[in-house]
Amino acid sequence: MKNIAFLGHSICCWANYEIFGQKSYIDLVVDHFKFNLVSIGVREGSEERILDTLKRLKKVDIAIIFHSRAKCLYIPGCNRDIDLTKFDQTKGHYLYCNQTINNARLEEEFFSFGNIKEEFKDIDSFLQTIMLYKTHLYSPEIHQNKFYGSLLQIDQVCKFRNIKCIHVPVTDNIPHWFRFTSGECHPEIQELANYYRESGYPNFINSEGQSVIAEKLISLIEHL
Repeated sequence: MKNIAFLGHSICCWANYEIFGQKSYIDLVVDHFKFNLVSIGVREGSEERILDTLKRLKKVDIAIIFHSRAKCLYIPGCNRDIDLTKFDQTKGHYLYCNQTINNARLEEEFFSFGNIKEEFKDIDSFLQTIMLYKTHLYSPEIHQNKFYGSLLQIDQVCKFRNIKCIHVPVTDNIPHWFRFTSGECHPEIQELANYYRESGYPNFINSEGQSVIAEKLISLIEHL
């Protein structure tokens, strides 16, 4: 049985259970080939998390990698990352997703599921950590360079380990000078996910989109 890994952000975070009688496209692909699923993505998954997860996996035959964005921060020990550009502090109030909201709303967003709440004793500690990082250790240019470095390493690890890959980047996030040397590049899968976007599903893809993306991936995998 071959091992398949889905790596990246929330578009590949849903597997192993149904919602409204609907399976995720990941489950549809795994069921079709009878693969062993060894990894899925996380919310706001960073490029550094993709690299770290890939290096930790002992055996991967096929990797479907939904590449991230340069603005996501990898938090080791937590099962999700965060978009740094959504956090700011103005006049003592926190700005998140362009809305000034209180700690209770942020606690609902970040402490209601997952294990961020286990890593930070309370929402104030979490926010203080993020804002200290943004104030003293962050700049968009530095974070972009970290993204590029992780992108290059992911490509090299896949090539060295002879992993059959389907890379799914957001085209605008990949520098013009970069070319994948491992596997195939199919940004149109991300475009399909955007087209069929709908809230209510963990991966924000509607029922029709699950089937369309599964069929596309099955066709690509058959020819790897």
